[in-house]
Formats: sequence, structure tokens, C-alpha cells
Amino acid sequence: LDTMKLELLEQSPKSFYLNIIENVWSELTTGVCKSIEPCKNFEDIKEAIRKTWSEIHQQKIDNVVDSMNRHLDEYFKNDGDSTHY
Repeated sequence: LDTMKLELLEQSPKSFYLNIIENVWSELTTGVCKSIEPCKNFEDIKEAIRKTWSEIHQQKIDNVVDSMNRHLDEYFKNDGDSTHY
């Protein structure tokens, strides 16, 4: 990292607001929980996940990725403290 002149963020990898996949998982979880019928077994859960995943538009994921610059800007502005995201 030093030779590439990259700055390592001293932030937990589980930090929701700096972890793109956490935002996508949240969208998936919310969708599965809103399933019309409750899941009765593992196959029902898998089907609910597949259905919800197919309903998440690529634009939603693109928006999350595109928002990372704003998240990082606010992160650095706040000297690594929490952001409003």
C-alpha cells in the first residue's frame, strides 16, 4: 500500500456505511421479510431470496456504488467518525 500511496482506512470492515454489500444485503433482507407468505422450510427461504434478488434493480445497486464517494468524503471530513449514512 505504501508504494501505491494508498491510505488504509482504520474502520471496521463491518461498518455499514462504508460497506457496499451491507446496503445490498439490507435491501435483500427487507424484501425477504416482506414476502407475502411466511417461509415454512429451507426451500421456501431459498425461493424468497431468489425472488427478492431478481426484483432488486441494477440501478439500485449502481446507486449504492456511486454513493461511496460521498460516504468517503463525509468519513474523511469527520476524521473517521460516524457519518449520517
